[in-house]
Amino acid sequence: MSLRAKILCGYAAILCLLGVMSVWAVTDLLALGRASAAILSENYRSILAAENMIDHLERQDSASLLALLGQVETGRSQFTQHQGEFQRWLARAEDNVTIDGEAEILQSIVLAYRDYVAAFGDLPVGPTAGDVAAEAYASKMLPPFSRVHDACVELRELNQQTMVGASEQAQATSRRAGVTISAAG
Repeated sequence: MSLRAKILCGYAAILCLLGVMSVWAVTDLLALGRASAAILSENYRSILAAENMIDHLERQDSASLLALLGQVETGRSQFTQHQGEFQRWLARAEDNVTIDGEAEILQSIVLAYRDYVAAFGDLPVGPTAGDVAAEAYASKMLPPFSRVHDACVELRELNQQTMVGASEQAQATSRRAGVTISAAG
């Protein structure tokens, strides 16, 4: 074999290795992108559900206070409207359980929310309720409200922490891929 043929074979081998390395790098980076996008998307849906549950729970609480202050029909109507929205977001969160501990948090939300709605139904309302209603609100409605609210915040924070962890893991994988590709190059 002539010197020219040997040099061409060497260049061909280098080009083949470069091609393999490029395909490997692109495959790794695409897989990394898909994995991190999926994790972030799933956690974002749970965070959005938790935020909306908190919002509608707080609106229900405002509606219960309206009912206590004598605007019974307006309060009941708003409570019922936001109850439906709360349950819709709760169902979305239950359909998107992706993290250890998330199902338990959702179960605690369901149980505390059931108590909260029952307490609203038992609340003495109207202009004559007065101090009795205020005491009933403080003793019967406020504790389950706090439990639901705290559990929704816990759900949101769990998903936020998971997103941060996924982001850090994606960065570590990216650095590792860069080092591996550089070393192979």
